[in-house]
Amino acid sequence: MGVSIDKISTFITYWLSVLLAFFGVQTAEKLALMTGSACAIFTALVNFWYRRKTWRYLADRCDKKERS
Repeated sequence: MGVSIDKISTFITYWLSVLLAFFGVQTAEKLALMTGSACAIFTALVNFWYRRKTWRYLADRCDKKERS
């Protein structure tokens, strides 16, 4: 009763067809807008990650100075 290769390939095939149908309906301008928006969101998340990491590093460094 496990997952067979037929079920996996059927699942992938159906989702690939949905994805291709979605992108087939889109215009070049809409695809560019979606790609640009995704890149902007990704950049904002990376910047947030590194600012948080820097803040933690500086806070830890400050705590070590106070202990000394």
